[in-house]
Amino acid sequence: MDITYIQSQIGLQKISIPIVKFKGSKPGKTLCLTGGVHGNEVFGMVFLNEFIEYAKLLSLETNLAGEIIVIPVLNTLGARFLERNCGDNDLNRSFKVKNQSPELRDLFSKLEKQVFSKVDYLIDFHDSGKQVMLMPHARLDAQNSKAMDLLKAYGADFAYFRKPMSGMLSDFLNKKYNIPVITVESGGKQVANREHLDTALNGVMQTLRYYKMYPGVCHLKKPDVLQSRVAVKSRVTGILKFHVALGASIKKGQLLASVINPRTLKQTQFHSIMDGWVLGRLESSMAVKGEKFMHLVGAKPLEESLDLEKEALSNKKFELVKIKM
Repeated sequence: MDITYIQSQIGLQKISIPIVKFKGSKPGKTLCLTGGVHGNEVFGMVFLNEFIEYAKLLSLETNLAGEIIVIPVLNTLGARFLERNCGDNDLNRSFKVKNQSPELRDLFSKLEKQVFSKVDYLIDFHDSGKQVMLMPHARLDAQNSKAMDLLKAYGADFAYFRKPMSGMLSDFLNKKYNIPVITVESGGKQVANREHLDTALNGVMQTLRYYKMYPGVCHLKKPDVLQSRVAVKSRVTGILKFHVALGASIKKGQLLASVINPRTLKQTQFHSIMDGWVLGRLESSMAVKGEKFMHLVGAKPLEESLDLEKEALSNKKFELVKIKM
């Protein structure tokens, strides 16, 4: 294992980004794992630090073909204060050249030279920040065949197809270097769920096996594709009791949650208006009137997707309640 640091400066703040490299004993592909591009999204930071420790314990380099580059925290400035942005900049909207200040240009040129120009695949780990907890799923451009192959390698249970915005890391890497990227969303509220961490580790190890970077059997599966999303709003303020878990399969009419008035003990029940899954939910024991405390999402098997480009461009219902990237 080798650790180097990229040094730069944003405003008056000096920043240092750790780059951890695992060099295999045999030639092969290069996989890059990134987290913390948004400083208040802790899942990727926690997972990638765990992955580093796991790789050391496993002596992963001994049987590794190729190289793994891990950047646990891209936005070390934002992470210092648990803030989304890096100074005044959202890093995941700033990779487009015209959006870059001279400071960002210096930072990104170093990242390009030392990391991005050298990788074959990249998995970027995110969560919902300070919002709801999200069930694990991958986001990608379905029209990018290499990204779809990376999704197959990672083996996510759910995928959301979208066109990346200009300035996103995924858009930049694909256009400039033809590097496929999937964004893994998992958790939020500055909590790294143990089950979600294990799911991410399994996904990375699956990816290594799929691309012949590490020995072992790769168990392939097809994801369900996320469709229309709706938010459940509380009609009252009170004690919030969930009757379904995050990521649970639900049926139309199923009891989702109850809100109890602490003064009268009267219960207000909330039932699902659709078949689908619990995409996200508030991790709180109290609900406030008008607050969106749960997000439901429809899904269908990958093979039932008839026109992926049309779905990615016109699936506006999924954006009914936007979750910031």
